[in-house]
Amino acid sequence: MNLNFSEPVDHILVRAGFCSDRSFKTFIRKHKVEICRQNNSENPEKENVVSRKILVDNDFDSVFVDGKLLELPEHLYIILNKPVDVVCSRVSDSHKTVFDFLPDPIKNHPLYEHLHVAGRLDSDSRGLVFLTTNGYFSASLARPETHVEKIYEVRLWDSVSLEMQMEYKKKFEEGFEIPPEKKGEAFFSKPAKIFFEDSKIIVKISEGKFHQVRRMFSALGNQVTDLKRVSIGGILLPESLLEGEMKVLRREDFV
Repeated sequence: MNLNFSEPVDHILVRAGFCSDRSFKTFIRKHKVEICRQNNSENPEKENVVSRKILVDNDFDSVFVDGKLLELPEHLYIILNKPVDVVCSRVSDSHKTVFDFLPDPIKNHPLYEHLHVAGRLDSDSRGLVFLTTNGYFSASLARPETHVEKIYEVRLWDSVSLEMQMEYKKKFEEGFEIPPEKKGEAFFSKPAKIFFEDSKIIVKISEGKFHQVRRMFSALGNQVTDLKRVSIGGILLPESLLEGEMKVLRREDFV
């Protein structure tokens, strides 16, 4: 998967307080907004902003508003090894949240208020949680057309015979009907992959319905007892990262 770290210029101007989403067009008519791309030229040219669709990579590009350079704080890209009984929200009355595990330097970052979870895990699941301040980046991970693969390690209540393993694989590869559950509507699952490794099962899916992996096995008459996410779109959970620990990713860390 090709990850795009750029974001629309209107996101940057709104975040910097120059305008609202609604007033963006009026703002760029009344003010000169320019983008300077990084290149090898001694006198790089500036591109006038005429549309909210113009993308900016704030690690490499410069934004000027009425000739003044706009300071662009680096976006945060964080992985956290979420334990069980921890929720993926900022506030909870009954559980710890993933934000409770973040150190003060992260909480003092100028973009911290924009930090959010991209791809939640329910409180009963553990493993890789990805957080970022780049909303356009996280949205690209969630878009169905990008087919972002997520990998899980699963353990089940009932053992699965060799005969049933073949049936499970067939169902996962072809897709099958998943009944409704709580907040999740019924759906027909997209083709997925499943591998049996001793007591552990590896599941690879490219969609993210409500409690999807648990519901897929429930529809097959089995129950998930442990679910651990180990990858999102090539973003891997390092084996050395203990539960409750986090790591800030750099651009070169993405595969």
